Amino acid sequence: MELSQSTEAVPDLTGAGGRFQCPACHGKFDHCTTALHPANARWYVPQDHKPTCPRCAAPLEWKRLPEPPQLPQDLQGIALGAAWALWITIPPALNQWIKTQLGWGFVILTPLAVIGLFFLAVRPALWTTAGQGTGHFVLARSTASSRRKPWMTLLSIVGFAGCYWATPQDHRLTVWAAGFGLAALGCLLAVAWRIRTEQGLRRSAP
Repeated sequence: MELSQSTEAVPDLTGAGGRFQCPACHGKFDHCTTALHPANARWYVPQDHKPTCPRCAAPLEWKRLPEPPQLPQDLQGIALGAAWALWITIPPALNQWIKTQLGWGFVILTPLAVIGLFFLAVRPALWTTAGQGTGHFVLARSTASSRRKPWMTLLSIVGFAGCYWATPQDHRLTVWAAGFGLAALGCLLAVAWRIRTEQGLRRSAP
């Protein structure tokens, strides 16, 4: 009697085949799994879903190639705090001038300019699906080291907002304009640094 053979694909459990390689166990796989990280955390510790190796369950991160240069975490915190402080301290006199000269609809231009400066300076990493595009998996950093610390952001907000509100009413527009000018200068310096860093990476690439 002839036995029928199943045509169902058997998963490769040897780690010999696959598009991606785990940096922990060096096994290969085509599709990663996901799990909460850090695992078995206490209720007050925030968790997020991270890709994991389907063979050894090591938490992974998808690293794009080439990886765009990013400002250090502390400078990103300062930029976020400065943008938030500029947003909450937009002078009423500025809004009134815009309404009088351009109309109500143009009041949104000021916060849009603040947001634009922040994104131009920081250029946050684009959200990408793990395993898509050119790149490879690396071991995930610890949550404590990868999470942006809020101290620089808080110091930026308190420092600028405190100076603004401590200034007499007649001079607040001048203080705000000076802060906006410093933010624009910092944005230009960040862009110049990024361009120079990318040029250096291209020259050093094989």
